[in-house]
Amino acid sequence: MINLLVIALQFPPIQAAGAFRPLRFVTHLPKFGIRPIVVTFDPVQLADGKVHILNPALSAKVPNDTPIYILDVGAIERDRLSESKDAAADIHGIRCASFEELFAHLKATHSIDAIWATCPPFNVAGLALAARNALDKPLIVDMRDAWSQWGSAPFRTWLHYRRVLRDEVKLMNAADAIICVTPQLTRMQWQLTRKRQDQFHWIPNAFDFETSPPSELRLAPAKSRLRISYAGQFYFNALHENANGIIPWYKKKPHRWLHYYATRQRWIYRTPYFFFRTWARLREINPDLGNRLEFHYVGELPDWLSEMADAFGLSSFCTWHGLKPKQETQEILEGSDALLSTSIKVLDGEDYCLASKTFDYIAAGKPVLGFVCPGTQRDFLEKSSISVLFDPDDTEGSCRQLGELVEHGLTKKVDLRYLSAYTSLSTTRQLAEIVRQVSGAPAELGC
Repeated sequence: MINLLVIALQFPPIQAAGAFRPLRFVTHLPKFGIRPIVVTFDPVQLADGKVHILNPALSAKVPNDTPIYILDVGAIERDRLSESKDAAADIHGIRCASFEELFAHLKATHSIDAIWATCPPFNVAGLALAARNALDKPLIVDMRDAWSQWGSAPFRTWLHYRRVLRDEVKLMNAADAIICVTPQLTRMQWQLTRKRQDQFHWIPNAFDFETSPPSELRLAPAKSRLRISYAGQFYFNALHENANGIIPWYKKKPHRWLHYYATRQRWIYRTPYFFFRTWARLREINPDLGNRLEFHYVGELPDWLSEMADAFGLSSFCTWHGLKPKQETQEILEGSDALLSTSIKVLDGEDYCLASKTFDYIAAGKPVLGFVCPGTQRDFLEKSSISVLFDPDDTEGSCRQLGELVEHGLTKKVDLRYLSAYTSLSTTRQLAEIVRQVSGAPAELGC
Protein backbone atom coordinates (compact mmCIF):
# COMPACT_ATOMS: atom_id res chain seq x y z
CA MET A 1 0.00 0.00 0.00
CA ILE A 2 1.34 3.43 -1.00
CA ASN A 3 0.97 6.16 1.62
CA LEU A 4 -0.04 9.46 0.01
CA LEU A 5 -0.02 12.64 2.04
CA VAL A 6 -3.07 14.60 0.88
CA ILE A 7 -2.79 18.31 1.67
CA ALA A 8 -6.27 19.75 1.19
CA LEU A 9 -6.85 22.87 3.26
CA GLN A 10 -10.53 22.77 2.28
CA PHE A 11 -11.91 19.39 3.34
CA PRO A 12 -15.11 18.09 4.99
CA PRO A 13 -16.82 19.11 7.20
CA ILE A 14 -16.01 22.31 5.29
CA GLN A 15 -18.35 22.79 2.37
CA ALA A 16 -16.60 24.77 -0.36
CA ALA A 17 -16.02 24.21 -4.05
CA GLY A 18 -12.47 23.01 -3.36
CA ALA A 19 -13.49 20.39 -0.80
CA PHE A 20 -15.19 17.93 -3.13
CA ARG A 21 -12.25 17.02 -5.38
CA PRO A 22 -10.02 15.80 -2.51
CA LEU A 23 -13.03 14.08 -0.93
CA ARG A 24 -13.57 12.06 -4.13
CA PHE A 25 -9.91 11.08 -4.29
CA VAL A 26 -9.70 10.18 -0.58
CA THR A 27 -12.79 8.01 -0.96
CA HIS A 28 -11.56 6.03 -3.96
CA LEU A 29 -7.74 5.93 -3.78
CA PRO A 30 -7.69 2.85 -1.48
CA LYS A 31 -9.30 0.89 -4.33
CA PHE A 32 -6.09 1.49 -6.27
CA GLY A 33 -3.70 0.48 -3.50
CA ILE A 34 -3.09 4.01 -2.20
CA ARG A 35 -3.77 5.06 1.38
CA PRO A 36 -4.56 8.79 1.78
CA ILE A 37 -3.37 10.63 4.89
CA VAL A 38 -5.12 13.99 5.02
CA VAL A 39 -3.82 17.35 6.25
CA THR A 40 -6.45 20.09 6.38
CA PHE A 41 -7.16 23.42 8.02
CA ASP A 42 -9.09 23.53 11.28
CA PRO A 43 -12.65 23.66 9.88
CA VAL A 44 -14.02 25.63 12.84
CA GLN A 45 -11.49 28.39 12.18
CA LEU A 46 -11.96 28.28 8.42
CA ALA A 47 -15.76 28.41 8.43
CA ASP A 48 -16.97 31.93 7.65
CA GLY A 49 -20.60 31.25 6.72
CA LYS A 50 -19.91 32.61 3.23
CA VAL A 51 -17.36 30.80 1.06
CA HIS A 52 -16.73 28.15 3.71
CA ILE A 53 -19.60 26.69 5.70
CA LEU A 54 -19.67 23.74 8.08
CA ASN A 55 -21.64 20.78 6.78
CA PRO A 56 -21.21 17.75 9.11
CA ALA A 57 -23.05 15.52 6.64
CA LEU A 58 -20.06 15.72 4.30
CA SER A 59 -17.76 14.22 6.96
CA ALA A 60 -19.85 11.06 6.88
CA LYS A 61 -18.57 10.47 3.34
CA VAL A 62 -14.93 10.31 4.47
CA PRO A 63 -13.84 6.67 5.05
CA ASN A 64 -13.63 6.04 8.81
CA ASP A 65 -10.07 4.71 8.68
CA THR A 66 -8.66 7.84 6.98
CA PRO A 67 -6.01 9.53 9.17
CA ILE A 68 -6.73 13.25 9.39
CA TYR A 69 -4.38 15.91 10.73
CA ILE A 70 -5.97 19.27 11.54
CA LEU A 71 -3.60 22.19 11.13
CA ASP A 72 -4.23 25.41 13.00
CA VAL A 73 -4.93 28.12 10.41
CA GLY A 74 -2.49 30.37 12.27
CA ALA A 75 0.37 28.12 11.16
CA ILE A 76 -0.03 29.65 7.68
CA GLU A 77 -2.08 32.79 8.26
CA ARG A 78 -0.15 34.39 11.10
CA ASP A 79 -2.87 36.87 12.01
CA ARG A 80 -5.41 34.12 12.75
CA LEU A 81 -6.14 33.30 16.38
CA SER A 82 -5.95 29.68 17.48
CA GLU A 83 -9.27 27.94 17.95
CA SER A 84 -10.20 26.70 21.40
CA LYS A 85 -10.15 22.95 21.86
CA ASP A 86 -13.70 23.03 23.22
CA ALA A 87 -15.03 24.67 20.02
CA ALA A 88 -13.46 21.94 17.88
CA ALA A 89 -14.09 19.04 20.24
CA ASP A 90 -16.45 17.30 17.81
CA ILE A 91 -14.03 17.57 14.86
CA HIS A 92 -12.32 14.26 14.16
CA GLY A 93 -8.55 14.37 13.69
CA ILE A 94 -5.17 15.01 15.29
CA ARG A 95 -4.69 18.71 15.98
CA CYS A 96 -1.36 20.36 15.10
CA ALA A 97 -0.42 23.94 15.92
CA SER A 98 2.59 24.22 13.59
CA PHE A 99 4.39 22.66 10.64
CA GLU A 100 6.98 21.22 13.02
CA GLU A 101 4.36 19.48 15.13
CA LEU A 102 2.60 18.18 12.01
CA PHE A 103 5.77 16.73 10.47
CA ALA A 104 6.82 15.17 13.78
CA HIS A 105 3.48 13.34 13.97
CA LEU A 106 3.73 12.19 10.36
CA LYS A 107 7.29 10.90 10.66
CA ALA A 108 6.49 9.03 13.87
CA THR A 109 3.32 7.41 12.56
CA HIS A 110 3.51 6.99 8.78
CA SER A 111 5.97 6.15 6.05
CA ILE A 112 4.97 8.70 3.42
CA ASP A 113 5.68 7.76 -0.21
CA ALA A 114 4.43 10.88 -2.02
CA ILE A 115 2.69 14.20 -1.40
CA TRP A 116 -0.35 15.59 -3.21
CA ALA A 117 -1.30 19.24 -2.52
CA THR A 118 -4.34 20.91 -4.04
CA CYS A 119 -4.96 24.63 -4.45
CA PRO A 120 -6.56 27.10 -4.11
CA PRO A 121 -6.24 28.34 -1.45
CA PHE A 122 -2.80 29.18 -2.79
CA ASN A 123 -1.28 29.68 0.64
CA VAL A 124 -0.96 25.90 0.59
CA ALA A 125 2.29 26.53 -1.32
CA GLY A 126 4.37 27.13 1.80
CA LEU A 127 3.07 23.98 3.46
CA ALA A 128 3.55 21.87 0.33
CA LEU A 129 7.16 22.99 -0.09
CA ALA A 130 7.87 22.51 3.62
CA ALA A 131 6.40 19.00 3.47
CA ARG A 132 8.54 18.12 0.46
CA ASN A 133 11.67 19.27 2.25
CA ALA A 134 10.81 17.73 5.63
CA LEU A 135 9.70 14.36 4.27
CA ASP A 136 12.01 14.25 1.24
CA LYS A 137 9.31 12.75 -0.96
CA PRO A 138 8.04 13.59 -4.46
CA LEU A 139 5.43 16.35 -4.69
CA ILE A 140 2.36 16.45 -6.92
CA VAL A 141 0.75 19.88 -7.21
CA ASP A 142 -2.95 19.96 -8.11
CA MET A 143 -3.90 23.32 -9.68
CA ARG A 144 -7.67 23.65 -9.70
CA ASP A 145 -7.54 27.29 -10.82
CA ALA A 146 -5.20 29.86 -12.26
CA TRP A 147 -3.11 31.78 -9.71
CA SER A 148 -1.09 34.62 -11.24
CA GLN A 149 -3.18 34.42 -14.43
CA TRP A 150 -6.54 34.71 -12.63
CA GLY A 151 -8.17 37.80 -14.04
CA SER A 152 -11.38 38.63 -12.17
CA ALA A 153 -9.61 41.61 -10.60
CA PRO A 154 -6.27 43.32 -11.26
CA PHE A 155 -3.15 43.16 -9.12
CA ARG A 156 -2.42 46.30 -7.12
CA THR A 157 0.73 46.87 -9.19
CA TRP A 158 3.00 45.05 -11.63
CA LEU A 159 5.36 44.32 -8.70
CA HIS A 160 2.56 42.58 -6.81
CA TYR A 161 1.92 40.44 -9.88
CA ARG A 162 5.61 39.51 -10.16
CA ARG A 163 5.67 38.46 -6.52
CA VAL A 164 2.69 36.14 -7.01
CA LEU A 165 4.16 34.78 -10.25
CA ARG A 166 7.46 34.09 -8.45
CA ASP A 167 5.69 32.09 -5.73
CA GLU A 168 3.62 30.20 -8.31
CA VAL A 169 6.62 29.24 -10.45
CA LYS A 170 8.61 28.25 -7.35
CA LEU A 171 5.84 25.84 -6.33
CA MET A 172 5.51 24.31 -9.80
CA ASN A 173 9.26 24.03 -10.31
CA ALA A 174 9.53 22.08 -7.04
CA ALA A 175 6.85 19.63 -8.12
CA ASP A 176 7.54 16.26 -9.72
CA ALA A 177 4.14 16.42 -11.44
CA ILE A 178 1.53 19.12 -11.93
CA ILE A 179 -2.15 18.38 -12.44
CA CYS A 180 -4.70 20.83 -13.83
CA VAL A 181 -8.46 20.44 -14.24
CA THR A 182 -8.85 21.56 -17.86
CA PRO A 183 -6.70 21.38 -21.02
CA GLN A 184 -6.69 25.18 -21.31
CA LEU A 185 -5.47 25.63 -17.74
CA THR A 186 -2.84 22.95 -18.27
CA ARG A 187 -1.39 24.85 -21.25
CA MET A 188 -1.56 28.14 -19.36
CA GLN A 189 0.37 26.77 -16.38
CA TRP A 190 2.98 24.97 -18.50
CA GLN A 191 3.80 28.17 -20.36
CA LEU A 192 4.78 29.83 -17.06
CA THR A 193 7.56 27.33 -16.35
CA ARG A 194 10.52 25.67 -18.00
CA LYS A 195 9.37 22.22 -17.02
CA ARG A 196 8.87 19.44 -19.53
CA GLN A 197 5.38 19.27 -20.95
CA ASP A 198 5.06 15.59 -19.94
CA GLN A 199 5.23 16.67 -16.27
CA PHE A 200 1.84 18.36 -16.69
CA HIS A 201 -1.35 16.30 -16.56
CA TRP A 202 -5.04 16.94 -17.02
CA ILE A 203 -7.45 15.34 -14.56
CA PRO A 204 -10.91 16.92 -14.68
CA ASN A 205 -13.35 17.30 -11.85
CA ALA A 206 -15.92 14.55 -11.69
CA PHE A 207 -19.33 13.40 -10.55
CA ASP A 208 -19.98 13.16 -6.83
CA PHE A 209 -22.54 10.41 -7.43
CA GLU A 210 -21.92 6.81 -8.36
CA THR A 211 -25.04 6.01 -10.38
CA SER A 212 -25.10 6.71 -14.10
CA PRO A 213 -26.36 10.16 -15.09
CA PRO A 214 -29.73 10.34 -16.85
CA SER A 215 -29.60 9.39 -20.52
CA GLU A 216 -32.21 11.96 -21.51
CA LEU A 217 -32.98 15.49 -20.36
CA ARG A 218 -36.39 16.98 -21.03
CA LEU A 219 -38.04 20.37 -20.71
CA ALA A 220 -41.81 20.24 -21.08
CA PRO A 221 -43.33 22.62 -23.66
CA ALA A 222 -45.68 25.52 -22.92
CA LYS A 223 -45.32 25.48 -19.15
CA SER A 224 -47.07 28.29 -17.32
CA ARG A 225 -44.03 28.79 -15.08
CA LEU A 226 -40.46 27.91 -15.97
CA ARG A 227 -37.95 27.89 -13.11
CA ILE A 228 -34.33 28.47 -14.12
CA SER A 229 -31.70 28.12 -11.37
CA TYR A 230 -28.03 28.88 -10.80
CA ALA A 231 -25.81 27.79 -7.89
CA GLY A 232 -22.37 28.99 -6.86
CA GLN A 233 -20.12 32.02 -7.04
CA PHE A 234 -19.47 34.48 -9.87
CA TYR A 235 -16.08 36.07 -8.93
CA PHE A 236 -17.15 39.24 -10.72
CA ASN A 237 -15.93 42.57 -9.35
CA ALA A 238 -18.03 45.57 -10.37
CA LEU A 239 -15.24 47.97 -9.34
CA HIS A 240 -13.08 46.85 -12.25
CA GLU A 241 -15.48 45.85 -15.01
CA ASN A 242 -18.89 46.69 -16.40
CA ALA A 243 -20.97 45.71 -19.42
CA ASN A 244 -18.86 47.91 -21.67
CA GLY A 245 -15.56 46.25 -20.75
CA ILE A 246 -12.69 46.39 -18.28
CA ILE A 247 -12.64 49.89 -16.78
CA PRO A 248 -9.55 51.77 -18.07
CA TRP A 249 -7.10 53.25 -15.58
CA TYR A 250 -7.97 56.87 -16.33
CA LYS A 251 -11.58 56.28 -15.28
CA LYS A 252 -10.54 54.93 -11.90
CA LYS A 253 -9.67 56.75 -8.71
CA PRO A 254 -5.98 57.75 -8.50
CA HIS A 255 -5.08 55.06 -5.96
CA ARG A 256 -6.08 52.47 -8.60
CA TRP A 257 -4.07 53.88 -11.50
CA LEU A 258 -1.24 51.37 -11.05
CA HIS A 259 -3.50 48.31 -11.24
CA TYR A 260 -2.02 45.59 -13.44
CA TYR A 261 -3.74 42.85 -15.46
CA ALA A 262 -1.67 39.80 -16.37
CA THR A 263 -4.45 38.70 -18.74
CA ARG A 264 -7.62 40.24 -20.09
CA GLN A 265 -10.64 38.30 -18.86
CA ARG A 266 -14.27 39.45 -18.87
CA TRP A 267 -15.84 38.05 -15.72
CA ILE A 268 -19.16 39.77 -16.26
CA TYR A 269 -19.78 36.93 -18.72
CA ARG A 270 -19.69 34.58 -15.70
CA THR A 271 -22.67 36.46 -14.22
CA PRO A 272 -26.31 36.20 -15.37
CA TYR A 273 -26.00 39.60 -17.11
CA PHE A 274 -26.36 38.28 -20.67
CA PHE A 275 -29.10 35.86 -19.69
CA PHE A 276 -30.93 38.75 -17.99
CA ARG A 277 -30.47 40.92 -21.09
CA THR A 278 -31.89 38.18 -23.30
CA TRP A 279 -34.77 37.54 -20.91
CA ALA A 280 -35.62 41.25 -20.69
CA ARG A 281 -35.67 41.44 -24.50
CA LEU A 282 -38.02 38.44 -24.65
CA ARG A 283 -40.37 40.15 -22.18
CA GLU A 284 -40.29 43.22 -24.39
CA ILE A 285 -41.20 41.51 -27.67
CA ASN A 286 -43.29 38.62 -26.27
CA PRO A 287 -44.50 39.31 -22.72
CA ASP A 288 -46.55 36.13 -22.58
CA LEU A 289 -43.45 33.96 -22.98
CA GLY A 290 -41.04 36.20 -21.09
CA ASN A 291 -43.25 36.50 -18.03
CA ARG A 292 -43.37 32.74 -17.60
CA LEU A 293 -39.73 32.62 -16.49
CA GLU A 294 -38.43 32.87 -12.96
CA PHE A 295 -34.82 32.86 -11.77
CA HIS A 296 -33.54 31.19 -8.59
CA TYR A 297 -30.06 31.78 -7.20
CA VAL A 298 -28.39 29.66 -4.52
CA GLY A 299 -25.34 31.32 -3.00
CA GLU A 300 -24.21 34.37 -1.10
CA LEU A 301 -25.95 37.33 -2.72
CA PRO A 302 -23.58 40.10 -3.91
CA ASP A 303 -25.05 43.61 -3.98
CA TRP A 304 -24.49 43.99 -7.70
CA LEU A 305 -26.60 40.91 -8.56
CA SER A 306 -29.88 42.24 -7.19
CA GLU A 307 -29.05 45.62 -8.75
CA MET A 308 -28.40 43.89 -12.08
CA ALA A 309 -31.76 42.13 -11.97
CA ASP A 310 -33.48 45.39 -11.04
CA ALA A 311 -31.80 47.24 -13.93
CA PHE A 312 -33.44 44.79 -16.35
CA GLY A 313 -36.80 44.95 -14.58
CA LEU A 314 -36.54 41.35 -13.40
CA SER A 315 -36.37 41.63 -9.61
CA SER A 316 -39.94 40.47 -9.06
CA PHE A 317 -39.17 37.29 -11.02
CA CYS A 318 -36.05 36.42 -8.99
CA THR A 319 -35.68 34.40 -5.79
CA TRP A 320 -32.50 34.70 -3.76
CA HIS A 321 -32.13 31.55 -1.65
CA GLY A 322 -28.83 32.46 0.00
CA LEU A 323 -26.10 29.98 0.87
CA LYS A 324 -27.41 26.46 1.49
CA PRO A 325 -25.93 23.08 2.48
CA LYS A 326 -25.13 20.94 -0.55
CA GLN A 327 -28.10 18.66 0.11
CA GLU A 328 -30.57 21.56 0.06
CA THR A 329 -28.87 23.10 -2.97
CA GLN A 330 -29.32 19.86 -4.87
CA GLU A 331 -33.01 19.75 -3.95
CA ILE A 332 -33.47 23.24 -5.39
CA LEU A 333 -31.69 22.25 -8.61
CA GLU A 334 -33.79 19.10 -8.91
CA GLY A 335 -36.95 21.17 -8.44
CA SER A 336 -36.02 23.42 -11.36
CA ASP A 337 -36.98 23.13 -15.00
CA ALA A 338 -33.61 24.22 -16.41
CA LEU A 339 -30.24 25.36 -15.07
CA LEU A 340 -28.10 28.30 -16.13
CA SER A 341 -24.44 27.90 -17.06
CA THR A 342 -22.11 30.82 -17.78
CA SER A 343 -18.38 31.23 -18.47
CA ILE A 344 -15.72 33.91 -18.60
CA LYS A 345 -14.65 35.51 -21.85
CA VAL A 346 -10.88 35.50 -22.30
CA LEU A 347 -9.77 38.15 -24.76
CA ASP A 348 -7.42 36.60 -27.34
CA GLY A 349 -7.84 33.22 -25.65
CA GLU A 350 -10.28 30.65 -24.29
CA ASP A 351 -12.16 30.13 -21.07
CA TYR A 352 -10.11 27.75 -18.88
CA CYS A 353 -12.69 26.91 -16.17
CA LEU A 354 -15.09 23.97 -16.00
CA ALA A 355 -17.44 24.91 -13.16
CA SER A 356 -17.86 22.12 -10.62
CA LYS A 357 -21.56 23.03 -10.42
CA THR A 358 -21.90 21.53 -13.90
CA PHE A 359 -21.75 18.05 -12.39
CA ASP A 360 -24.42 18.98 -9.83
CA TYR A 361 -26.53 20.08 -12.79
CA ILE A 362 -26.10 16.70 -14.44
CA ALA A 363 -27.02 14.96 -11.19
CA ALA A 364 -30.18 17.08 -11.03
CA GLY A 365 -31.22 15.67 -14.41
CA LYS A 366 -32.20 19.02 -15.91
CA PRO A 367 -31.22 20.61 -19.25
CA VAL A 368 -28.72 23.44 -19.13
CA LEU A 369 -28.99 26.86 -20.75
CA GLY A 370 -25.41 27.62 -21.71
CA PHE A 371 -24.68 31.33 -22.07
CA VAL A 372 -21.02 30.54 -22.62
CA CYS A 373 -17.96 31.77 -24.50
CA PRO A 374 -15.37 29.68 -26.39
CA GLY A 375 -13.38 27.39 -24.12
CA THR A 376 -13.68 24.60 -21.58
CA GLN A 377 -17.23 25.14 -20.33
CA ARG A 378 -18.71 25.45 -23.81
CA ASP A 379 -16.75 22.43 -25.06
CA PHE A 380 -18.04 20.27 -22.22
CA LEU A 381 -21.66 21.35 -22.60
CA GLU A 382 -21.54 20.71 -26.33
CA LYS A 383 -19.78 17.33 -26.21
CA SER A 384 -21.89 15.96 -23.36
CA SER A 385 -25.08 17.12 -25.09
CA ILE A 386 -26.71 18.38 -21.91
CA SER A 387 -27.28 21.95 -23.03
CA VAL A 388 -28.79 24.45 -25.39
CA LEU A 389 -25.98 26.86 -26.27
CA PHE A 390 -26.55 30.60 -26.55
CA ASP A 391 -24.21 33.28 -27.85
CA PRO A 392 -24.14 35.82 -24.98
CA ASP A 393 -23.16 38.60 -27.42
CA ASP A 394 -26.12 37.95 -29.75
CA THR A 395 -29.11 39.21 -27.79
CA GLU A 396 -31.61 38.96 -30.66
CA GLY A 397 -30.57 35.45 -31.66
CA SER A 398 -30.53 34.29 -28.05
CA CYS A 399 -33.95 35.87 -27.53
CA ARG A 400 -35.42 33.84 -30.39
CA GLN A 401 -33.85 30.67 -28.99
CA LEU A 402 -35.16 31.33 -25.49
CA GLY A 403 -38.67 32.02 -26.78
CA GLU A 404 -38.72 28.79 -28.78
CA LEU A 405 -37.50 26.89 -25.74
CA VAL A 406 -40.27 28.26 -23.53
CA GLU A 407 -42.93 27.57 -26.14
CA HIS A 408 -41.83 24.22 -27.57
CA GLY A 409 -39.73 22.64 -24.82
CA LEU A 410 -36.70 20.45 -25.35
CA THR A 411 -35.44 16.87 -25.33
CA LYS A 412 -31.70 16.12 -25.22
CA LYS A 413 -30.01 12.72 -25.55
CA VAL A 414 -27.04 12.79 -23.18
CA ASP A 415 -23.70 11.46 -24.47
CA LEU A 416 -23.00 8.98 -21.67
CA ARG A 417 -19.89 7.69 -23.40
CA TYR A 418 -18.32 11.14 -23.26
CA LEU A 419 -19.30 11.56 -19.61
CA SER A 420 -17.70 8.24 -18.67
CA ALA A 421 -14.32 10.02 -18.53
CA TYR A 422 -15.68 12.24 -15.75
CA THR A 423 -16.61 9.61 -13.17
CA SER A 424 -15.01 9.53 -9.73
CA LEU A 425 -13.36 6.18 -10.42
CA SER A 426 -12.01 7.24 -13.81
CA THR A 427 -10.40 10.40 -12.50
CA THR A 428 -9.07 8.69 -9.37
CA ARG A 429 -7.47 6.03 -11.56
CA GLN A 430 -5.63 8.80 -13.41
CA LEU A 431 -4.33 10.23 -10.14
CA ALA A 432 -3.29 6.79 -8.90
CA GLU A 433 -1.19 6.27 -12.04
CA ILE A 434 0.63 9.56 -11.46
CA VAL A 435 1.21 8.75 -7.78
CA ARG A 436 2.72 5.40 -8.72
CA GLN A 437 4.85 7.01 -11.39
CA VAL A 438 6.39 9.69 -9.16
CA SER A 439 6.83 7.35 -6.17
CA GLY A 440 8.49 4.65 -8.28
CA ALA A 441 5.90 2.02 -7.40
CA PRO A 442 4.93 -0.64 -9.94
CA ALA A 443 1.82 -0.04 -12.01
CA GLU A 444 -1.39 -1.58 -10.74
CA LEU A 445 -4.62 -1.98 -12.63
CA GLY A 446 -6.85 -1.39 -9.63
CA CYS A 447 -10.60 -1.62 -10.03
